[in-house]
Amino acid sequence: TINPLPTITTGGTAVAICYNAVAQTTTLAYTATTNTPTSYSINWTGMANQGSTAQVFNAGAGSISGIVIPAGQAAGTYSGTMTIMNGNGCTNTQAVSVTINPLPTITTGGTAVAICYNAVAQTTTLAYTATTNTPTSYSINWTGMANQGSTAQVFIPGPQTISGIVIPAGQAAGTYSGTM
Repeated sequence: TINPLPTITTGGTAVAICYNAVAQTTTLAYTATTNTPTSYSINWTGMANQGSTAQVFNAGAGSISGIVIPAGQAAGTYSGTMTIMNGNGCTNTQAVSVTINPLPTITTGGTAVAICYNAVAQTTTLAYTATTNTPTSYSINWTGMANQGSTAQVFIPGPQTISGIVIPAGQAAGTYSGTM
């Protein structure tokens, strides 16, 4: 008996992710399969390989989840060869790639403009001198004050100001720190 090779129909590009200091996963969409693939592995160039991983492949369209990206993997685009296997032990290969985007940053002195106590909510500003990797929003986790959730911001390269940093109504006088 000569068994047919398993295949998946895919563009081969996994969903892009952002750099992370901890391991994470991404997915790869496919539009069809043939000959009942049951597992895959990936030999990456420039990144740790992913060993044989069981996967339930749909007969039609679906997504391969659990493609492991190692902790601290540098930003960049990585290519690899995915090996697809079926229950007969037959294998086939598929070119794949994934992009790891760098984290956005802003350069700031870290001190917002001081304000006076007020019984109503108010805002303050924070100057910055530079940005990298096109940030589009910010949030602030304050210590001792309500956090500011994700806030859209147009970050323009060069010296600028973040406006609209919310200070809750009736916030007690004091110096507060947080993480942006």
